Amino acid sequence: MRRPHAPLAALATAALLLGTTACQDDTPTASPSPAPSTSTATTPSPTTPQPPVMPDAARQHTKAGAIAFAKHFFATSDYAQSHLDPNSVSALSSPTCAGCNGGIESIRRVKRANGSYSGGETRPTNFKVEGSKAGNLVTYEVTADLYNTKQEISYPGKRKREVYPPGTITIRLTLIPHRSDWQVAILEEA
Repeated sequence: MRRPHAPLAALATAALLLGTTACQDDTPTASPSPAPSTSTATTPSPTTPQPPVMPDAARQHTKAGAIAFAKHFFATSDYAQSHLDPNSVSALSSPTCAGCNGGIESIRRVKRANGSYSGGETRPTNFKVEGSKAGNLVTYEVTADLYNTKQEISYPGKRKREVYPPGTITIRLTLIPHRSDWQVAILEEA
């Protein structure tokens, strides 16, 4: 099923989960009671949400590194959408990436209008990677099928919200080396 072109169809709605989750031991453990304190308690400072940290594997200029970077790019796209932070995706995108720029501008538009996103998370399957070399430049083309959950973009007031149904798209990223990692040069529906 093809998903209609949502504002972020090629970018933020193509975001995917990193595929790794933290394991936690849910077994309760006993801890000694704290000793009474005579000092004044301090309130912990609030934590500000941060974009996902790029894994070391995503910095490798190999096929596995290209897949790891693509996963990181889409996880960052999810973050950018849910936190209205276009700069986090912009940092991973070439300034000439039209698909990237369309998604980034869409996030900016929703943010300017005090809107919000809900849903739109995606899960990748069927990664395919092709590498090519021209002189010293090594590029990789990463293709994946991405399932998108239903997405709603809401705005304050009486403005109509935008609703996009769930579906699957095949997306292609062309990655180029950039400093010590990668940049998305082309982002398009395959």
